[in-house]
Amino acid sequence: MTDKIADLILFGGKVYTLDAAGTTATAIAVSKGKIHAVGSDEQVEKLTCPGARRVDLAGTIVLPGLIDSHIHISYIGHASQAASLYDAWSIAEILDRLKEHAEKTPGAVTGVGGNFHDTSLAEGRLPTAADLDIVATDRPVIITDVNKTIVNSFVLRHTDCDDVPPGGEVPKDASGKPLGIFLYAAKRMTPLGAQGGATVTEAISMEEAITQGLMAAACMGLTGVLDAQASLETIATYQAIEREKGLPIRASIMPRDVKPAELEKVGASAGLREGRLTFGPIKLAFDLWIMHRTAMMYESYVGQPDNFGMSRVSEKELQQQIDEAFSAGWPVGIHTTGDRGIDVVASAIEKGIEKVGQAPGRCHLIHVYFPPEKALEIASRHSLAIAAQPTFIRTWGETVRAFVGQEREQSHPRCG
Repeated sequence: MTDKIADLILFGGKVYTLDAAGTTATAIAVSKGKIHAVGSDEQVEKLTCPGARRVDLAGTIVLPGLIDSHIHISYIGHASQAASLYDAWSIAEILDRLKEHAEKTPGAVTGVGGNFHDTSLAEGRLPTAADLDIVATDRPVIITDVNKTIVNSFVLRHTDCDDVPPGGEVPKDASGKPLGIFLYAAKRMTPLGAQGGATVTEAISMEEAITQGLMAAACMGLTGVLDAQASLETIATYQAIEREKGLPIRASIMPRDVKPAELEKVGASAGLREGRLTFGPIKLAFDLWIMHRTAMMYESYVGQPDNFGMSRVSEKELQQQIDEAFSAGWPVGIHTTGDRGIDVVASAIEKGIEKVGQAPGRCHLIHVYFPPEKALEIASRHSLAIAAQPTFIRTWGETVRAFVGQEREQSHPRCG
């Protein structure tokens, strides 16, 4: 440490390097936006050039940059145009936020939250169409989370509530009138039905959505993200942003519903780096969601003895998709949540690896709520990454327990 090149120093803190030795330090030297050295206050001071900016950390903790291993950036950007209901703990508060949003929104009034659960709201029940009508009756009012979408009477009038898809529920009142609540797969009947989809109005462009989503991630302290769902349009937009003005943080993107041949046409390949943009595994999806009672399980769901879940594609199709990706040099990241589904996916990846001799990159198991021992052994054998989201336990834990039973919920091995 001799060169006086640091134009920014952070000192007086507790810096966890997270290296193998568990080294801690007190100061960081930064030169032209990059970390140049980590050490004691005295060591870093020797690197400081005249006029350098100094930040006293006053004993606070500094960690290496955090990376979110599974995020939907454009959704975050689009959701920024809706009312945030993530920390609303009563129907009254939900309505107040929607009213405030309605005052500055000429079109549909939308709100996004984590999980509206009757036990977590002060009123002990879910909002209904009648509640949302208090906000507006002459335009759509819609709130959504992963489990459900709730709409006002305006939307109900334009929805066929009898055409409920498998795995969905549309509760009704004593007179048989829909309450405006669309549960699980029934979400698809509403304008905010897509899993991880955009808001109903899509008031901003894809470029704005990605930029705002990345900036929101940066504000949360993330220095990198793995965007787990990128269409060809999304890929092209990411490339354009990076080439024209640069991404605000590092982003690795997972192409979804895109064939390897299509990716080759746009110059994309696994592991390719373009500045702060990289290409991760191809995203595939097998079974669905435990909280929708559609994940593939070895045992049936509570109260539904004939329901063992379902898959988006057959096991044969899944194997073909994996083999196609491997042959083209792409690893895979596969959405799977039920114990039987996870076993199928892990086994299919192992078969694919055996065919080519070695995976073309690190493969991911995504979500993996109920991992069986067999799948965990395969994951260990082939160094499969597991992108688990522990926050789901807090957000949807009660729903999962109700659907699989407390004994099964407590006895299963955990990931993440």
